[in-house]
Amino acid sequence: MKLLLEKLSRYWQLRFLAIAAGVSLVVYAVLLPTHDNDGTDSTIESVSASQLQKTARADEPTPVLVGAGDPSASGSDKAGALVSWLQLNQAAVAQLNLAADAYEQSDLPRDFSESIRQLRRAANGGSAAAQILLGHAYERGLGVPKDMSETARFYARAAEAHASGSSSVSPAPVNYTQALESYRRAAEQGDVGAELYMGLMNDVGDDMPRNAVEAARWYRKAAAQGSASAECNLGLLYHNGDGMPKDSVEAAAWLQRAAERGSASAQYGLGRMYVQGDGVAKDNARAAEWLEKAARQGNAPAQVELSAMYASGRGVQGNTAMAYMWINLASAKEQQARDSREQVERVVPSVVIAEGQRLTHAWLQQHSSSGQ
Repeated sequence: MKLLLEKLSRYWQLRFLAIAAGVSLVVYAVLLPTHDNDGTDSTIESVSASQLQKTARADEPTPVLVGAGDPSASGSDKAGALVSWLQLNQAAVAQLNLAADAYEQSDLPRDFSESIRQLRRAANGGSAAAQILLGHAYERGLGVPKDMSETARFYARAAEAHASGSSSVSPAPVNYTQALESYRRAAEQGDVGAELYMGLMNDVGDDMPRNAVEAARWYRKAAAQGSASAECNLGLLYHNGDGMPKDSVEAAAWLQRAAERGSASAQYGLGRMYVQGDGVAKDNARAAEWLEKAARQGNAPAQVELSAMYASGRGVQGNTAMAYMWINLASAKEQQARDSREQVERVVPSVVIAEGQRLTHAWLQQHSSSGQ
């Protein structure tokens, strides 16, 4: 009997030892990271990255990092630096995407640049009608920033020309209605600048009833004479289905013509169409090419969109310093860009901001010296 009890005692001791060993193995497997090559990564870097990536656009790759850490640092230091940089860079991407999205939700802008240049040339040549129309543009903010001092200056010049009888247009107009009528007559005689202006006025409907069909008629006449602005604006009417049936493919074709002639508005519009796959196959690389052409001409919405692309690596090699440069350039003209730049400055390292400002300075020096 005693022998039997001793055997049972040893049996249960062995059972307890086996159970304890099993529990220890389970705890070890759960608490310690796996090192096999099964394709999973349980390190802190991948966990943090996967959580951060949820906030990125669905079609964007993981951002390319700039200055992600000291190469001589230890493994744990590098991991910590990488996680920190992912967090900072992702916040910048999110902020710049918000700025770009605000423009993408708005209508594509009309191209006033060619008409303003022609009005200015005619105004400097003594045309009272052009002086009145240019003053009106400054008063309404049509193609130029609103500026009442410029409005008063051009109206005063037109009044002086009328009083002295020195206007190159006879009889000299004394108000906007007469000036517009003068340009309408010139448009009917085939003046391309007047045709474009009449298209714009019918398109925006400022101080006259809006008429998209009439706008398209004048745009076609000016486009036939090689006006890039007219081609761009006609493309936008097709894009919106305004004054004609909506046709995104035809819109892209007109914008392409205008973009190739150098219209910054068309380059920006075409870039956005490539971003969205609207009328053309979606292509972020081609989008970035057209947006950069517009951005280099000072188009602020294109600079904002391009900044977001550099931050996230869509269509271009990701570069946060370049992203900062473009949003910094845009901030000179757009309050929304200034707000986004300030947000970015709060979440990226100062070394990246310094590099972005250096790039900004170099860009401005290069383009001011080249006359752009």
